[in-house]
Amino acid sequence: MKKILSTFIFLIILSCDDGDIIVTSFEFDDVDLQLCEGSITDEFVFFKINTSVNEAIAYRFISDTYSQTSETENDIIIDLNTDPDNNLIYRQFNSAITADYYCSNIPDSSIGVTDELIGIGGQAVITNVIVSEDDNDGVESTLESPNEIDPEADPDGDGVPNYLDDDMSDPTIGNEDATADSLGIEAGYNSDEDQIPDFRDQDDDNDNILTSVELPNSDPNDSSFADTDGDGTPNYLDKDDDDDGINTIDEDVDGNGNPRDDDTDRDGEPNYLDMDDDNDGINTIDEDTDGDGDPLNDDDDGDGIPNYLDANNPMNDVSNANEVNPSILDNTVITIFRTTVTITNLILNEENDQFTDDNFSFGFRDETVSITTPKND
Repeated sequence: MKKILSTFIFLIILSCDDGDIIVTSFEFDDVDLQLCEGSITDEFVFFKINTSVNEAIAYRFISDTYSQTSETENDIIIDLNTDPDNNLIYRQFNSAITADYYCSNIPDSSIGVTDELIGIGGQAVITNVIVSEDDNDGVESTLESPNEIDPEADPDGDGVPNYLDDDMSDPTIGNEDATADSLGIEAGYNSDEDQIPDFRDQDDDNDNILTSVELPNSDPNDSSFADTDGDGTPNYLDKDDDDDGINTIDEDVDGNGNPRDDDTDRDGEPNYLDMDDDNDGINTIDEDTDGDGDPLNDDDDGDGIPNYLDANNPMNDVSNANEVNPSILDNTVITIFRTTVTITNLILNEENDQFTDDNFSFGFRDETVSITTPKND
């Protein structure tokens, strides 16, 4: 449904009491900042409603720079005036209102405005920044960082988060090692070196198996992360989960990009977790007959099936075992954008003792979205 902010368009029609307005409360600190988008392009209205005394304050503006889901490179600064396209209005009502008063096509005709103040001067300052990003993979972001450091924190106040900061205790040193080809992610924050820090990476070891899938172990009474080969590196960070000399991503023998559905010997254990992939009694790592550390390249009988998958079973036709995997899994990040709205040097159309501070803060509003991008971009 298109949202037409009729409340602002019909200001002249809606009547208010004459004389000085006595604001009885103007208490909005504990009230959520809400947002409606208008029916015309780039039209927005931020508002707060104090239901306890039937009052509200709203700021409507048009901007082709603002977006709820894009960071503002610089503050958006807009001069206030009485133009319907850019105004701040405080109102008291004769009955309770909801967000529909500002967001619906037609305002409820039974709601009357008893008092009104209009901002006739000042500036609106609007910013929108990312305050949190997480891959929602089941591992806390602090556990995906060295020494359980919050990767997004900025203890030295230099504007550079820890995972990019060359010296997190020195405000004069930021992300000095960033280049055109590298974000400059610090050591310990990016296990697979794919330019995505672990706390934003759904596949931390880049093996085409999501971290969330690699976490659980087979013991319901054990809360530790799964470590199939017992090498001290949990599966979600281990490029070779069964320590058979073949990286997990290369055990995708059917080449469909999913190592989880490949079980050559049909024993119920996928190859990437199976130390003997063809169940011939010889561990995969011991079928590296040329001793180069790569069982993928050993095919002693020349039948096109590498030894580690060849148990003299004609059904095991896996001649594509050495093919490059078609793609890396896309990566989805749960991202929280925070919009902050502040009115500076506010001038109202009437004097009022309640407005002793000409800088009015609307507070902030968070918008949570899932952003998916191809990981191999």
